[in-house]
Amino acid sequence: MLQETDTVLARVLCESPSVVEVHIKPDVRITVEAFGEVMQVRRSLMKGGKGAILFVAPGELEWETAVLRTDHFNDDRENLTAVAVMVDSRVLNTVVNTYFTLFPPEFPMKVFDSVEAAKEWLREPAV
Repeated sequence: MLQETDTVLARVLCESPSVVEVHIKPDVRITVEAFGEVMQVRRSLMKGGKGAILFVAPGELEWETAVLRTDHFNDDRENLTAVAVMVDSRVLNTVVNTYFTLFPPEFPMKVFDSVEAAKEWLREPAV
């Protein structure tokens, strides 16, 4: 059963008990508060269970610099199995990779340029 929640930043979907999809809305500014709201919705949808997150962030998005100074996954390290990020912008690709260099994940993480490739990677047994 599809569960869906809208936040200021994104549409958050949970179709399976093991993956939450976060579709960043166009023309929004990514802030620490908005990202925190998305992570809280993820926790609610997962009901304390373990699972992965797929972030879908097409286009050129704006973000506040504090986003790169905040560990957004710290409260979820125990129940995160993987993070896949789909971006089609070279700038956002660099930003995402820089973020995960600053906050090395304790879970598998990979950046993709297509949603299909990201979903396929999340379905792999080792992830």
